[in-house]
Parts: sequence; structure tokens; C-alpha cells
Amino acid sequence: MDKQFEDFVIYDKQGNEKKNIYGKKMYSSESKMENSKASDLDLETALVIVSYPKYILEYIKQFIIDNYSNNDLAKVYMVSENGENIFVTEYSLTIELNGKNYRIYVLVYFPILFPNYPPEFYIEKTNSVCVNNKYLDGKINPNDLKINIDYFGKFDANKNNVSEIIDNLVASFNQDFPVYKGSNNADNVNSSGRCVFDKSKANLIILPKNPKSYSSNNISSFRPEQKNGFKNINLDVKNNPSVFEIKGPFNDTTFLQFIRKQTKDIIGYNYVEFKEKYNLNGDLEDLRGLNNISKKRFNTDNLHKKNEKLKSQLEALKKVKNQLKEYEQKIEQDVKECQNIGNNTFEKQCDKIINIPNPKDMELLVKIKCMEDYLVYLKKAFERGIIKFDDTVSSTRALSRQIFNMNYMRSKFKK
Repeated sequence: MDKQFEDFVIYDKQGNEKKNIYGKKMYSSESKMENSKASDLDLETALVIVSYPKYILEYIKQFIIDNYSNNDLAKVYMVSENGENIFVTEYSLTIELNGKNYRIYVLVYFPILFPNYPPEFYIEKTNSVCVNNKYLDGKINPNDLKINIDYFGKFDANKNNVSEIIDNLVASFNQDFPVYKGSNNADNVNSSGRCVFDKSKANLIILPKNPKSYSSNNISSFRPEQKNGFKNINLDVKNNPSVFEIKGPFNDTTFLQFIRKQTKDIIGYNYVEFKEKYNLNGDLEDLRGLNNISKKRFNTDNLHKKNEKLKSQLEALKKVKNQLKEYEQKIEQDVKECQNIGNNTFEKQCDKIINIPNPKDMELLVKIKCMEDYLVYLKKAFERGIIKFDDTVSSTRALSRQIFNMNYMRSKFKK
């Protein structure tokens, strides 16, 4: 097992960069990406570009600042997926194995409806890798390196425990190293997907350092306890200006404005969730495409031609059906006749079927044929020396004489 991880050494205990057994740096491809990476963005600019609903931008902003502004082990990026801009955090985890330090990169993708939908965790593919057998029981997908966080601590939207899950991953990886460097032929991970992070197509987010306060009146507030219908809304708007900015005294007018704003946020949230779940635009385009295909295939002319063809085929089938009925009736009649005459003997049935005009003439003819066959056998017996010549001659003359007499008698029966 030790030999499998030799090529994964990145840093030793003193933090010095190591090389693999071939004398090459492990993540040279990463430095190339950084040289050609997209431009950096500050957080405020990124919040204008991202596709998250407006009513949760303030919450996402505060979450990113609280967790990553002073975090040296994580970097926040903005990437574009399927036309939507989302945040991705790259964690650089230092894992110890056999007295050496290894670096594992974990990618955390925050979905559009975060935190109502949990983030997705992936091991970043920086080289040809294979998954340790101890994680092939559903913990890590060997095809796309996706981490099943249910095995390392389920995501809690109220606590938003991403850091806790990362800590559990570090503890588990220190106990059992997750991946090892395999040969090119042994690499069973797809070369595309979320585990492959192309920094040249991502924007690094520049975060403020040590912020004392970070709020905005232009972005609606979203707190974890307000999800799923925005229950338990804090109505103390004077002490929480980020929820709703009051101009003037708090009266019926300002309260009505507050209710309208909250209702708008709830409707917006439900709309985005419904759109994310059912993909209405895609389904509508599919239905339109099917409608156009149906119109092309089943126009009036084609339907008329197919209708005429079906009518002709129906008539042919009716004729075949009538013929089959006739054959069926004939067979049933024959079966009944056979059942009625089943007690009669075969000879009697032959007498009914075969008609002999003159039975006496038929009898003489049968005898003549028998004698002629006997003469043939008599000749073959003489040729083989079975009987003598005198016996053959006498028997031949006698039989010939009988045949002549029978033929004469038959001639009397003819008209």
C-alpha cells in the first residue's frame, strides 16, 4: 500500500515541496492553470453576477465572509454551469500518511437554492487517480470522485455545517487515505465532470479581511431559520435593519410594506424552487418539438393515404376470415362423418368407396397377375440352378396354358 502513495507526496513536514519518484512536480498542471486563469472578482461584483435568488444573496455573502475571509486553506471561485453562475470552494487538505504529508483538494459546489439544497463535495482530480477500496462502499464514487457526505456528517441547513463536514473528512482521510496515484491505464475516473476543476474558466473571489460589519440595504436578508416558507420571521425591524429598512415611524403603512416585501420574497423563493425541481422551460421546449414532429408525420395527406391503405388491408383480412370459416365448417363436417361411421370395418368402407363393375373379371385379372409373377420367379430360379430344365419347361407350359384360358374367359365379359 505504501508504494501506491509514493507519487502523491506534495509537502514534507517542514512544508517543503516534494517531487515524485520520476523527479517531476506533482501539480505542474495546476500552475499552468493559474497562469491562464480568468480575472479575479471582488465579492460585491460576484454577487451581482451569480445566479442565486436575490433574497438569499445577503445570507450567502455573510456565510462566505464568516467561513472563508480568513481561511488560508480554502479559496472561493465563481464558475458557470449550464448557464448559471455559482460559487465553488476549493479546500486544500493536508493529510498525513506514514510520516509524510500529502495534499488532497476537495471541491464544494453550492447549488442555486443553497442552503435548502445541500452542497456537493468532490475530490479534485489533479492526476490519474484511483479510489481506495475502503471508500468503495458508497462513500466515494470511483467514476466522478463525488463524496457521499451522509457517511461523514449529514448537512444541516440550520447550522450550515460545511466546516464540520470538512473536519470529518480530514479525520477520515488521516485514518484511511482516500485515493492513490495509478497508471494511465488504471485511471477509472472520467476526464470531465465536477471533479475536474479548470481554473482558467473560473473567477477567484477576493474576500475582505477581518471585516467588522458587512451588511447591505440593497440585498434582501435570508436566514436559515426563515427557509421553508419564511417561518419565525423576526418582526423587530428596528433592531434588524438588514431585514427591512424603515423610513419613518413603524405604523400600518410601514407594516404593510414589510408584509409585501416578505410575500414577494416567499413567492420568489417558491418560484425558483419550483423551476429548479420541474424544469418548466425545458419541458415546454420538448413539448413544442414533439408537437412539430407530430404535425410533420401526421399531416392530412398522409392520414388520407394511410386510411385508404388500412381499408384495403381490412377488406383483405375479411376475405381471409370468410375462407377460414368455410374450411372450418368442412373440417367439422368431415369429423362428424368419421364419428358416425367409426363402428364400420375397413373392408366395408373400402367397398363403399371403391366400385368394381364385374367382380368375376376382377378375380380372373388378379389370378393372371399372380401367375405372371410366378413365371418371373420361376425363370430366376432356373437361372440360379435351383430347379432343373425339364421342370421349368413343364411348369411354364402349364401356367401359360392357364393364363391363356383366363384371358379367353375375360374376353367374354367385355362389351
